[in-house]
Amino acid sequence: CGSQVQMAQQQIPIIFEEALNLPALGISDANIKFGTTSMESDKYICVCENAAGNMVVIDLAEHATGSANAVQRRPIKAEAAIMNPVSKVIALRAAGQLQIFNMELRAKMKSHAMTDNIVFWRWISPNTIAMVTDTSVFHWSIEGDSTPQKVFDRHASLAAGNQIPAGGGHQAAAGHTVLIER
Repeated sequence: CGSQVQMAQQQIPIIFEEALNLPALGISDANIKFGTTSMESDKYICVCENAAGNMVVIDLAEHATGSANAVQRRPIKAEAAIMNPVSKVIALRAAGQLQIFNMELRAKMKSHAMTDNIVFWRWISPNTIAMVTDTSVFHWSIEGDSTPQKVFDRHASLAAGNQIPAGGGHQAAAGHTVLIER
């Protein structure tokens, strides 16, 4: 029995190792939680330090090289932030107000005031953010001056669960949102 356990441990296809320690970078444990901390890809981690009124963006590639520019703190008040998975574009959300900024150009790309409460959001492609509200799912393109477009209404039976729009690593057909029930 002991040799079977040892053999099973050797065949584990996943290796866990710490990439970085957020408290060691000055991030309070109180801010490391779902909703205030996001990791949309293997490039960036965003943390909303609500009490301090700061937004922290950690560039993981810069951190790996030991660069002093790896951690950027900006005086931005937001409830949530998500970094674009491929570029230095950040989406911010505060009290129904959505804004998208190009951090390299230091320019606001677009903004929109949502009337529905957003319960979850994420980038589903380099150009599109999916937003799940209490009653609907929306897509918002960063291109042009479009507003969020309703893709479909949520079925009432999904109201009690958490839905996660799949994209990026999940294989969703172009232009479609896949909801995964947790």
